[in-house]
Amino acid sequence: MGTPEQDQTAERPASFAARGRFRIVTLLRAVPIRWRILSIAALNSAVVVVLSAMIWNGAQVLGSAWDDVRQVRESDKILALLESETGRLQNLIHRYINQPSPELFAEILLLREAVLGTLTTRASTDPMLSGSVEELERVTERFLNGFGELRGVQATISKTYEEQVLTPAREMAGLYSIIEGATGHRDALIWPSLGRSREAFTAMLVAANAYYLSLATASAEEARRSTETIEKTIPVMSDLADNDLQRMALRRLNARTVALREGLAKLSEELASRTELLRNTIDASQADAIGAIDRLSVKMRQREQKAQETFDRTLADISRRVMSIAVIFLGIIITAGVLIALSIRLPLHQIMAAMHAITTGDYDRRVQGTDATDEVGAMARAVEVFRENAISLTVASSFARRAEMFEAELRSDGQLRRSQLEEFVRTSRDAAQQLVANLHRAGELIQSFKQVAVDRSHAERRQFSLSEATDQIIASLRPVLKKAAIALSVDVPEGLVIDGYPGSYGQILTNLFLNAANHAFPDGRSGTISISARPRGSDDVEIIFADNGAGMTPDVQRQAFDPFFTTRRNEGGTGLGLHIVYNLVTQQLGGRMMLDSRLGQGTTFRIIMPRAAKGGSATADATSDGTPQWPTRTMSST
Repeated sequence: MGTPEQDQTAERPASFAARGRFRIVTLLRAVPIRWRILSIAALNSAVVVVLSAMIWNGAQVLGSAWDDVRQVRESDKILALLESETGRLQNLIHRYINQPSPELFAEILLLREAVLGTLTTRASTDPMLSGSVEELERVTERFLNGFGELRGVQATISKTYEEQVLTPAREMAGLYSIIEGATGHRDALIWPSLGRSREAFTAMLVAANAYYLSLATASAEEARRSTETIEKTIPVMSDLADNDLQRMALRRLNARTVALREGLAKLSEELASRTELLRNTIDASQADAIGAIDRLSVKMRQREQKAQETFDRTLADISRRVMSIAVIFLGIIITAGVLIALSIRLPLHQIMAAMHAITTGDYDRRVQGTDATDEVGAMARAVEVFRENAISLTVASSFARRAEMFEAELRSDGQLRRSQLEEFVRTSRDAAQQLVANLHRAGELIQSFKQVAVDRSHAERRQFSLSEATDQIIASLRPVLKKAAIALSVDVPEGLVIDGYPGSYGQILTNLFLNAANHAFPDGRSGTISISARPRGSDDVEIIFADNGAGMTPDVQRQAFDPFFTTRRNEGGTGLGLHIVYNLVTQQLGGRMMLDSRLGQGTTFRIIMPRAAKGGSATADATSDGTPQWPTRTMSST
């Protein structure tokens, strides 16, 4: 047992805490209860305003960073197009040089205009590329001008080949025919040398043509050796000639062979010049253009990386600030809530103690808190009046008993008609039944709201009936339906049991509903929303959420699930509703989602949800009923 001094020491902190609590409660009771409750609402509103301002400010930064990322990607597309067009143009020029044709030339001209058009109409107006277009234009112009020079060289080569190679060759062919005709018989001494010379001529023609078409070095060497063979056989044939016609033809053949050799040499020089021009002008300019595009691509990557870093940093900063402010305000709200609860609970406890004393017959115990100015003080004063008039209550009770006895006497005398008594009993019973029914209905509605609140505030996995969960969510959305002229049609059959997260399903349905109310039926427009579900095979359930509202454009559909995308940003939209829906469907529930919308004809969301949540995106190639699986995210506007 402790000493009296120890007991007093132990009681002092408790007494101090009690006195402090009493003072705080006394101060708070100077404020009406409604203002105390409104103060909690004001604190919550302040949290919403502060967080909304922070999120809005962060959304502006995120939007700017996202615009930079999107613009960089658009610029990359232009650079990729330029690289593709110039590469294709280079290939066409090479083909044209090897095999000139009007079709290739026309295609080159069209592609040339496309390259210039890309530079002048797209790259020059692109904010990311406008400062670097001059370098691209310069190397591209040099590349295109080189083709003009190349065409001039090609024309000279064609003329040289025609006039200084093919023309002497044709004349040489005719001279060989003359020499063969002037030879009387095949036993003549000139015939073997003539045969070797003719074979060398044929080989020279094949090699020269191959060299002209393919620039093969071996073909050029073969043409040179064949020409030397022809020149060596001519003196031999001249010594063996047995008539003047043969000797005259051999002299002309020698002159044409010299001209052919010179033509081949000139052709070789011009082809080498063409190759040099092709390498230094066309290929080098193309390489410069690719280099300039690569340098711009590096800059684009750096800018995109910087924008992505800004995006990530802003997200982290928003999360950190939101968490800090949430913790601070949560502490304030909890503290205020506890104090306000004490300011209400403690006086009510005092009133309950006073009422208990009255019911036990202790009429001398005065009710505490009658001097308070709040609503509980008024209740205390009323109880005090009741305590002071408790003797009147005893009299009233006695009077009630006498009334019961009088009722019994009336019945015994038989003065009252039976129909009157039966009417009294019937109306009393009807009223009691109505009260019981209404209380049951109220209890069911309260239970529904309680279950919805639990499901939304706890991400616990459990088995639940899809029909019951849908009805509970719809019940919580009735206030929105009353404010808007929206008719609701629900067709969810009984017996669909889901092993998953009812909270996530509730958020999906709520977000889709609010999205439709805000976007599909703006400004109070009337319409219909339908929610239906059906089994899909043995493992999945298909849920269809459809409206006949305003619909979406193709551009809006493509971005509908993107974070922070909204068509009503100026009206306070955050652009996160459908993004959250998409993530819940594909990640937590492991389902797939498809959006189908036509402008002015409504929007339909189709969700395939496993009966047993997989916690991730589905990867199977087909559903269990054999039908092909949808892609995780599909949009249609046709």
